[in-house]
Amino acid sequence: MNPKTREWKDGVLSVIMRDMNKCTHPFKEEHTQKWIVLDGDVDPEWIETMNTVMDDNKVLTLVSQERIPLTPSMRLLLEISHLKNATPATVSRGGVLFINDSDVGWKAYFDSWLSKYKAKDEIAFNQFTLAQSTYLAESFLDTLKSWSHITPVCDMGQVNSLTCIIDNLYQTLHTNKAQHDLMKRYREENNEEKIKEIYEAFFLFAGMWAYGASLDEDKLSFNGQWKGMAKTVKFPDINGTFCWDFFFDPIEHCWINWNERTD
Repeated sequence: MNPKTREWKDGVLSVIMRDMNKCTHPFKEEHTQKWIVLDGDVDPEWIETMNTVMDDNKVLTLVSQERIPLTPSMRLLLEISHLKNATPATVSRGGVLFINDSDVGWKAYFDSWLSKYKAKDEIAFNQFTLAQSTYLAESFLDTLKSWSHITPVCDMGQVNSLTCIIDNLYQTLHTNKAQHDLMKRYREENNEEKIKEIYEAFFLFAGMWAYGASLDEDKLSFNGQWKGMAKTVKFPDINGTFCWDFFFDPIEHCWINWNERTD
């Protein structure tokens, strides 16, 4: 609510909940489960406005006096790391489920992501599976946790970054005309080794940003270990350069310096 003009403007949550309630596009009547997932820490200033939604009334009351009830098909989920700032009013209104990171882990998510490649690209599936066991060994991940980071990170967030970067590189590989023609030629020639090297390079590139970008003083240690683990697709051995300085170009089939890219 604008304090001067008294003009009301909907926020993201109110728009989503209204669309769910009225089955406005993209929501439909036949949708029996409509989930609202809120991630991030609980802030008492905004979570208090959700008390009427979380109690028996199940109604969102806006400052504009509009009331949006939760229908039987609507579900609200708060995905948070802790309840340090939550008030008793908030905790008492919701069912709290604690999940230990070590009990679930990131491998279930990685395997679920990997399964989509099994159906459409067997070479990519096999190469990403091999790369995961090669580059993301438990010993390396344990060492990574002991290094200093400029910002707090979690295992799931790093894996999510890894998979998103790989997906983007894979999509570009098959939509960019030059890269698509190159892959088509490799497949016609049954040159699986070249294709495997491209996929492994994609994993290397995504991994160095997903796991190394948040490091502070230990970037040198990460750079040495990450380059050392790269056996098939080796980084250029140039003094004073880091793995972040390079991008794998499928056309040139080699690592090139960011400053030398022409696209």
